[in-house]
Amino acid sequence: MKLKSLKKNNKGFTLVELIVVLAIIAIMLAVTVPSFLGYVNQTKTEMDALTARNQTMQTELDKIQALNPDVVAPAAP
Repeated sequence: MKLKSLKKNNKGFTLVELIVVLAIIAIMLAVTVPSFLGYVNQTKTEMDALTARNQTMQTELDKIQALNPDVVAPAAP
């Protein structure tokens, strides 16, 4: 009689259940992390290209302003 009452009051998770959940999380991370890192690297590459383009445009604008000192460039938004 005492064993049945102990089993009925058993609350929580077993070690096996916790290990299964951790294994599922590890598999999900193993699949998603490389994709995420690839996305981050692609974004950095795109930002580097945009920065280089911006610097080139700024250099050209500086040349134009040097040739035409009376022309005032519009303020940055």
